[in-house]
Amino acid sequence: ITEVKGIGFKTADVLALKMGVLPDSIYRIKACINFILVKTTADEGNSCIEKQELYQKIIVELDNQDNTISEKLFNDAILELISEKKVVLLENDYITSAFLYKAETGILENIKKRLNIPTIKITENIEEFIKNKQAEMNIQFSEEQKQAAKLVNSGINMFILCGYAGTGKTTISRAILELLSIRYNVENIVCCALSGIASDRIRKTTGYNSHTIASLIVQANKRGGRFPCKVLLIDEASMINSELLYRLFCILDDDCMVIMVGDPK
Repeated sequence: ITEVKGIGFKTADVLALKMGVLPDSIYRIKACINFILVKTTADEGNSCIEKQELYQKIIVELDNQDNTISEKLFNDAILELISEKKVVLLENDYITSAFLYKAETGILENIKKRLNIPTIKITENIEEFIKNKQAEMNIQFSEEQKQAAKLVNSGINMFILCGYAGTGKTTISRAILELLSIRYNVENIVCCALSGIASDRIRKTTGYNSHTIASLIVQANKRGGRFPCKVLLIDEASMINSELLYRLFCILDDDCMVIMVGDPK
């Protein structure tokens, strides 16, 4: 029943019990496990949960007052879900959903691949670039902002820029993109964000084309699954869940430089 569009676990559980499904049915327990894993990710931001904690949540969710759902039944349900490739058992007895495991391992491999690409310095005189950019923008960069520009200048293909609101992320993002424009044409430098409002804001503050992540994926699907660009700046990256970030990485060429901008947490 949970596979029917528009019917969540709670509604499906009530219907199933009314239709005669037993309270200790392994199908009911498996459906609840999937529900808890998704809920944990959405509500707590965690991509996995300790198996014993998962069992306790199942007990509460299924209102196991008569103790019909034993730990053995729970473990049997976990083993079936593992054999069906719907959940993955991690180290230290942690459980995660298979689709999330695929997304996060895919993200990791994608990052490793980018970090292994040989680096080529953009400009030999980064100090001069910083000096000129400060004069042009009528601002004095902090040491952290200068270091960010120097790291990007080294030619790295993966860069994460963290900072709370008001710390100058947008300012140095604009400077970094202009540094990269020394090597790449403007049309090959693209920004994106989760929401349309954030996408429009980054377009206005940096001057570079920007899209929502969803629109980039749609465009890629129309082009054989790839979105052609040499630099992609992802604003408000901390707002993006693992599944969407993985889908975004999958449409980028291996040599596309990725800049992720967001809050530390």
